[in-house]
Amino acid sequence: MSALEGPHNPVASCLRLRSAPSPGEYIMRNAGLEEAQAGIKIARRNINSLRYADDTTLMAESEEELKSLLMKVKEES
Repeated sequence: MSALEGPHNPVASCLRLRSAPSPGEYIMRNAGLEEAQAGIKIARRNINSLRYADDTTLMAESEEELKSLLMKVKEES
């Protein structure tokens, strides 16, 4: 049995299920980044943001694409 199996999973113990998203997470979810064409291509997929907890990193191929992503986030906030 690995450390991630069983009742004392260190990852699962830090997560609260069904909790409300933070204001920042709510904004990022509703900014429409999933539909945006801006981003970098990895394995034929367009990736434009990395999110962990309440941290987000926006990624783009050019300065113009990055500005486009930032404007989407700004408009939602």
